[in-house]
Amino acid sequence: AAHLYDSMGQPRLARFYRQQAEIFKQRWGVRTAPQSPPKNQNLTINDSANKNHLDVSTLLKSAGVIAQQRRLPDLLKTLTSLVIENAGAQRGVLLLQESTGLIIQAEATLEKDEIPVLQNIALADYTTIPHGIINFVYRTQNSLRIDNALNNSIYSQDKDVIKRKVLSVLCAPLIIHGEIKGIIYLENNTTSNA
Repeated sequence: AAHLYDSMGQPRLARFYRQQAEIFKQRWGVRTAPQSPPKNQNLTINDSANKNHLDVSTLLKSAGVIAQQRRLPDLLKTLTSLVIENAGAQRGVLLLQESTGLIIQAEATLEKDEIPVLQNIALADYTTIPHGIINFVYRTQNSLRIDNALNNSIYSQDKDVIKRKVLSVLCAPLIIHGEIKGIIYLENNTTSNA
C-alpha cells in the first residue's frame, strides 16, 4: 500500500502504511534481512519449529490476487495455485476451520488444471491426506516440515503416507488473531528434502 500511495503522490499516507507494516512485522515476529535491497528484500519469520523464508514478491503477488478477486471460489483457486507454484509443491490442500471442524475447501495439483473449490468435505471423510500430520499441526498450531515422510519415525506408518508414497511435506496453520482458521498442506512426492 505504501508503494501505491507513493506512486499516487500521497507521501503522508505512504508513510502511515510503512509504519503500520513495521508494527505488524514486529507483532508477527518478522524481521527483514538487512543486506538485501528494499525491492527484493527477504522476510524471515521466526518459528520455533524451523526457519521459514517468505519472498516479498510472492506476498505482493498474493496481495494483488486477493484485491482482484471478488468471488470466493476464484480467490481460493488462485491462492491455492499460487501457493503450490511458489512452494515447489506437487499438491496443495486448503482446509478451513468451520463450526463442525476442519473442512477441505480447495485442492490443487500440478497434474490437473482444474482446481476444485468449496468442496465442504469434512477432514474425517477425506482419505487422501495424512490425518496424523494435519492433527499435529492443528493441535500444536506449529508448522511441520518433513523431508521424507516415508522414512520419518513418526509419520511413516500413516496409511496415506504409505499408500501414496508421500515424501516431502510442509503443513502450516493459518492463524488470525491467535485463533487457527485453517491449515495449508503441501506435498512433493517426486523428491525428498523439497
